[in-house]
Amino acid sequence: MEIVATDCALGADVVDIDLSQPPDADTTARLRAAFDEHAVLRFRDQHLTIEQLHAFGGAFGPLDITDEGAYGGRHDLENHPNLMIISNVVEDGIAVGALGDGELKWHSDMSNWSVPPWATMLYAVEVPEAGGDTSFSSMYAALDSLPANLREHIDGRIAMSDGTYDSTGSPNTHPVSSEHPMVARHPFSDRDMLYLGRRWNGYVVDMPTDESDGLLDTLWDHGTEDRFTWTHSWRVGDLIMWDNLATLHRRTAFDQSSRRVMWRLQLTGQPINPVT
Repeated sequence: MEIVATDCALGADVVDIDLSQPPDADTTARLRAAFDEHAVLRFRDQHLTIEQLHAFGGAFGPLDITDEGAYGGRHDLENHPNLMIISNVVEDGIAVGALGDGELKWHSDMSNWSVPPWATMLYAVEVPEAGGDTSFSSMYAALDSLPANLREHIDGRIAMSDGTYDSTGSPNTHPVSSEHPMVARHPFSDRDMLYLGRRWNGYVVDMPTDESDGLLDTLWDHGTEDRFTWTHSWRVGDLIMWDNLATLHRRTAFDQSSRRVMWRLQLTGQPINPVT
């Protein structure tokens, strides 16, 4: 196994590894160290069953249960309660999965939960010829490069992450909202990061609305600058594992007549605490 970093602020390719076989303790430890360093790991040319994907994901810790009815789509929750299908495909009038074919704005998954998932895994089963690319932005690098006066302004601040809408802009079936520190200590890597979550309806607690909106707009513009990002164009058999706390991600739209089917797992998180 070899780990090859990108020339961007985050991301690395893991080559010469077969994920159909559960990783041993040494391999898992090396992958964990690489994950803490690079925040996004890409595994290409994999051939996985749902069970093999679960076995790989479970090597890193507990997997979240997919909330029945939260996303729509034909999820086999009885046999695969941790699996979420991301797809635009409709069969017999029923959506195979969730989130369709439109653009997904910059966000982190389930930031409106009191304890958001630590990591997300997405495996490509079918992909369109063009579009549907996924970009990632490093919240480690974004915090490291934050101007000192802006960092001082947000240290100790709390922001509300609103769950009224999902990342497509559609209403969530089970909307909840939660507060999180804006400058946080990652509960697994023990590194400091900027935590933004999602922008829609978010606000800084105990700050006037106009000031809160201006501050959040500035932080989002900063956190998604090109110098912090890396974009992945999908091929069948790709598996991407990303740190859901230390990154933001987005998806480009694609032709609705194309088929895109992705299997998704997420690793259970721990509370996000402020830097002390």
